[in-house]
Amino acid sequence: MIAKKLEDIEIADINSLISNSVAEGKSIEYKQELPGGNDASKKEFLADVSSFSNTIGGDLIYGIKEDAGLPVEILGVEIPDVDAEVRRMDGMIQNGLDPRIQYSIRSIPIDNSKYLVIVRVKQSWIKPHRVIFAGHDKFYARGAAGKYSLDVSELREQFTLSETVSRRIKDFRMERTMEIEANNAPITVVGGSKIILHLVPLESFSTTLNIPAEKLFQLYSDLNNLRPMFTDAWFRPQINVAGVIAHTGAGQKEIARSYVQLFRNGAIEAVETSILARSKTERESVIPIYVIEEQIINYTKNYLNALHSLEINPPIFVFITLTDVKGMSFSSTTFKSTSDVHPIREKNLYCPEVTFGTYDEPVHTTLKPALDLVWNACGISGSQNYDDDGNWIQH
Repeated sequence: MIAKKLEDIEIADINSLISNSVAEGKSIEYKQELPGGNDASKKEFLADVSSFSNTIGGDLIYGIKEDAGLPVEILGVEIPDVDAEVRRMDGMIQNGLDPRIQYSIRSIPIDNSKYLVIVRVKQSWIKPHRVIFAGHDKFYARGAAGKYSLDVSELREQFTLSETVSRRIKDFRMERTMEIEANNAPITVVGGSKIILHLVPLESFSTTLNIPAEKLFQLYSDLNNLRPMFTDAWFRPQINVAGVIAHTGAGQKEIARSYVQLFRNGAIEAVETSILARSKTERESVIPIYVIEEQIINYTKNYLNALHSLEINPPIFVFITLTDVKGMSFSSTTFKSTSDVHPIREKNLYCPEVTFGTYDEPVHTTLKPALDLVWNACGISGSQNYDDDGNWIQH
């Protein structure tokens, strides 16, 4: 793979591959012609793309003449309508692989009608991906000599790895919640009910991702996206053992009302203690659900933007947890109907995980299944902050 962002690659970078005799291998392959329109060509294209995703990712470069795996000349490919061609390739990938993969396609003009086309495929953390076009139903990976079909033992290994990573991510959410409840958060926090938001990139547990604290701090200081929940003012971010933390005080600097922790592995933990504070005179307190949902959606957007700035790849798992909420309910003015409303019966609410496969997904739509659970806990079928089409309603 060319060691530059896809949008920054220039012809000079391709010439460098030629002059340095960078051979085809696990993360790069050269093609002289674009994939054809027949089934065999489409299967070959999908096999190439999926093999990168199932291994370490890479660049598939069209418009390069190669000899024995070595690039020898930039020829370019003639494309009358480059946008239409990119859409064609995009459609093949979207419809021909299962599950879907993360990738980008870029065309680089050489002259009036010739282009280089680069398909950059990201390493997948939910592999293996198979070619399903025209009943092909095969899995591919890559080695030094190019792509190859995965055998049964290799498939078993990839499936087991994916299951292990998924379990570790879920365990992270539960372990962190227990630590917070046991007063072992990165900073001392106000006691009582809490809203806990975790954003966990799959990369955090499927690779040895370990972002240096200096880089975290530099990015953190520049990003308004990484501020504690439900606050407009907070103390200056500080490096700590886990990564970098920012918090807002509760009368004194050493005790936090709200904090956000950016871990070295790219995971984010945000905790807020005041919005669910119980009434001093009543055990059954009212949940300001409209405010909570709106703020969770907004802060999830902010934190996703921060991860994007750190160049951490999706998918991103998001977990919402409400602790010490037994007996709480909504105000009667919250409801549109006379549902059989009751106070929450559980001590903690562990909303189901939701997954952002890309950074372009509408946050309110993806979060809805998790937010619905809070309403379910009070006897309501789902969030009433959405219209019938699933659009967020601003109250």
